[in-house]
Amino acid sequence: QQVPIGFNAVRQNGLTGYVALGRVFTPGLYFLPLRQTFILFPSTLVTIEFSERGINSTTSDLGFARPDGPPIETRTGKDAGDPDSGGQPVTLSLSFQIRIPVDHVGRVYNSFSTEWRARYVLLARNVVNTVATRYTSTEFWTERRKISDDLGSSLNETLAAQGCAVEGAVQLLRVDFQDKYEDLITETQLQSQKKITNEYQMQVTKLLKELDVRSAGVDAESQAIRAIAEAEAASMINQAMADGFGVEQAAKAEAFARAKEKLNLSNDEVLQYVKLNAMRHRGSKGKTTLGLSYSEFAP
Repeated sequence: QQVPIGFNAVRQNGLTGYVALGRVFTPGLYFLPLRQTFILFPSTLVTIEFSERGINSTTSDLGFARPDGPPIETRTGKDAGDPDSGGQPVTLSLSFQIRIPVDHVGRVYNSFSTEWRARYVLLARNVVNTVATRYTSTEFWTERRKISDDLGSSLNETLAAQGCAVEGAVQLLRVDFQDKYEDLITETQLQSQKKITNEYQMQVTKLLKELDVRSAGVDAESQAIRAIAEAEAASMINQAMADGFGVEQAAKAEAFARAKEKLNLSNDEVLQYVKLNAMRHRGSKGKTTLGLSYSEFAP
């Protein structure tokens, strides 16, 4: 006979019903005496699920085996703010996976025969009921990962004592409270989120104000620097103009001094020369009255 891949088996005598637990058969072909058969146990992961998925049919829409039972109806722990509340009704949909190690197959058969799955389902329900009472209703919203981890460790501890091991994390598929309570929790969460949003908005507004103040300070400092620079530039330009005017006047004085020396002119004659030279450079624009002494025109 054959033990299929994905299974382990123990041998049963079809006449007496006796099951030999001393040897576990792994996948392969075996020669068995007449009227002896294999009782199979899965060696791969087995999913145990409590949900409404395909609960009224033999298989789900995706072709997988239907859940082992409907969602588990239980209660949460007492709320800290209301110790007399006794917790809130809650319905949990969840799934987890188990594995029966090859060296535990005989033990599992000896304890549960072929009804091992039903036994594990019952034990799982009891564990979920116990763990649910450790947490308040609010924590089922805020500490779901923690609750999932607690379920996993508690299920593994309980089921390991019965010959199987929980593999991986427990998947909390759905958490349902009564409609009125869910509406209350939703409103509470919305108000909490709104408060947090307002706090963040206040921080943003404060930051923007600080940026405005800093920007105004930078602008004022820039304007002060610009004013100082403009004042220094104007001072330098004025000084340059004054220096230029001084150089120009010095050059003119030197030129007139040379003219006086070359032409042998008196101071009054130099002054008259300056006046006439100014008239010559002025041209014909406008009218100018010039006073000269009579002697200047004398032959």
